[in-house]
Formats: sequence, C-alpha cells, structure tokens
Amino acid sequence: MSSCKAGKPFCYPKNMFDYLIALIMPPLYVIIYEYRTGFTEPFNIFKSLILTSMFYFPGFMHAMYLLTNKEEARNENAEKSGTYRNLNDLR
Repeated sequence: MSSCKAGKPFCYPKNMFDYLIALIMPPLYVIIYEYRTGFTEPFNIFKSLILTSMFYFPGFMHAMYLLTNKEEARNENAEKSGTYRNLNDLR
C-alpha cells in the first residue's frame, strides 16, 4: 500500500495526493473524484461547494467520506470478484 523504493528514506501511501487535495480544497477533490468515476453523481460537486461554503469543515467531511467510501467500495468489488481473499480462509 505504500510507495517505498529501496534506499528511499520516506514512504507514503499511494492515495496521499487525494488526502492532501481533500484537506486543502475539498471541492477540487470532489471534482477529481467525479472525473475518475465518470461523473456518475455530479450533484456531489454542488453539495461539496455548498458544504464548504458553510465554514469549510462540512465540505471537508463530505470529501473525506467520498475518499474513504471509495476505498471500501474497491475492497467490496475485489471481494465479490474473487481477487480479494479473506486471510482466515488461507489458514
């Protein structure tokens, strides 16, 4: 899950860029998220703009929800397709 190379002193998660963008400017992350998903729910962009204009924190929470929900959905899809295995089944 981390981007470590041999001899490099600093390791970081692959989605660190997403976390930084969500922290600095939540609506921008939501636009990037919608672009990656093919604009399946463009209303998320509008929601993020409105929530961010209400003292930043609600918009930040919305962006973080989308970010964490994306990771959970990816794990669920991998589990359904059989590419993800429960480690307890391997014992």
